[in-house]
Amino acid sequence: MNAEKFTKKSLEALENGQKMAMEYGNQEVRSEHILSCLLTLEDSLILKLLKKMS
Repeated sequence: MNAEKFTKKSLEALENGQKMAMEYGNQEVRSEHILSCLLTLEDSLILKLLKKMS
C-alpha cells in the first residue's frame, strides 16, 4: 500500500480502523472498521455525500 496515494483523512480512517479492530480483539482490519471510522471523521467527504443522498 502506497500511503502517498491516500488523503490525510483516508489515512486517519485507516489508522483509526486499525485501533478499532484491536480494541474489539480482531486480528485484521475489516471494511466495517474503516467505514465506521469514515463516518465518524469530522468533515468526512463520504459523510457529506451520504447526507446529500438522504
